[in-house]
Amino acid sequence: MCKTVDALNALKTQLQDPNNVLQSWNITQVNPCRWSHITCNNENRVARMELYDNNITGSIPYQIGNLTYLLSLDLYMNQLDGDIPDTLGNLKKLHCLYDFTSFVFFSR
Repeated sequence: MCKTVDALNALKTQLQDPNNVLQSWNITQVNPCRWSHITCNNENRVARMELYDNNITGSIPYQIGNLTYLLSLDLYMNQLDGDIPDTLGNLKKLHCLYDFTSFVFFSR
């Protein structure tokens, strides 16, 4: 769970969040399943992250590749920039990745 919390903290740190939608992401709470915009599976692993339409800016950190149980990542309608990290390839269970303009650019 430590790598998961570290990955989510890196994401929170690299993003500018003018609407404070990530304010519940508190690394002192070991279980991110209680954080807003996070959905976990039956094993308490992060399975979905829904950050769409929140005016978030910034870039996606390489640590996102540590969210290995992630099934869906919704980032559209934000102003994210920078490169898509190569570590996204570590997310073998990822079924849906929604881009920044509301079109699916990856789906299995």
